[in-house]
Order: sequence, then structure tokens, then C-alpha cells
Amino acid sequence: ALSRKEAKDANSPRKMAAEIEQLKRQLEGLMGIDKPARIDAISTITSIDITRRSNLYDKNDDKKKETLVVYIRPIDDMGDCIKAAGAVEVQLWNLSAKPDEALLKSWEIEPEELKKTWSGSLLTSYYKLQFDADDVLTGEEKDFTLKVEFTDYLTGKVLKEQSCLLYTSPSPRDR
Repeated sequence: ALSRKEAKDANSPRKMAAEIEQLKRQLEGLMGIDKPARIDAISTITSIDITRRSNLYDKNDDKKKETLVVYIRPIDDMGDCIKAAGAVEVQLWNLSAKPDEALLKSWEIEPEELKKTWSGSLLTSYYKLQFDADDVLTGEEKDFTLKVEFTDYLTGKVLKEQSCLLYTSPSPRDR
């Protein structure tokens, strides 16, 4: 058994020897399992889902929707929602704008940041992403398209999904 001091010191010879022994046991265990069987046992993402709760919201109660909230559910080969390592690109498009002005903004989320956004409710789990969109919204928009691209860091697959958002401007008396 390691002393408390040795357990805290990552470079102690005894701790390093214990880690090497543990890694050897893990390697021996993996070598006993057929490689294709190991790969087939891993759940992999086959699609992503943008939930219906994804939309623009008024987060500061000023009667203007300025925050884009995107709920993404990675779906595995069994149809279940799973937490997966990856990078995400989110694009917000204004469908009623001129083609060269249609892309309002895009955001990129790296895996280190993405894993911090995993959340859930009683019925499902998801990545909940929030973006400030105040600088690109005029309040005159009617319809948006939300495009999401998820790059799975396990398989390298790039999964794409899009969803339409309906934006309802506050009535003049609410402004």
C-alpha cells in the first residue's frame, strides 16, 4: 500500500510502478477480447437531434429575444441518447434575408467546452448550448434555420441536422 505522501506525489517510484502494473492488467484484459468484438460493443453516434425546445429566448426580460438556446441529443446505433465527445458548429440563418446575408452567425464549441454543457431532465439528456445573438437580430425576422454539425471524436463522423425556428417579435405595446 502507498503512503499518503506517495499517493499525492505522482512521480514517486512506487506510485509509478503501481500504475504500470494496473496498465499491464488492463492491457492483458483487452488482449483477451477479440478486437472486432470490442469495436462492435462500443455504442457509436449515428445521428443528432435538435430538440423542439431549441429557440430564441428573452433571457433578460427586456421583451427582445437575444439568446439562442440549442438542445442537441447525440443518438447511438441503438436509438438511445448518449454523451459523446466531439466538436459542434452551430449556424443561425435568416430565411427571409438576401442569399449573401442569410447566414447571421456561427459558433464553434470545442470538446473541452462541450462536455461541460451536458444536462438533462427526467425524460432525456442533451447538450444545452447558449449563444448571444443580440448583435445579429433586428426583431424584424420571421423565420430562421438552425444548422448543427457534430464531429464525433471517437469515429471522426460528421453528423448534420437542421431545424426551423419560428421567431415571433414582441407586439408594439410590449416594446
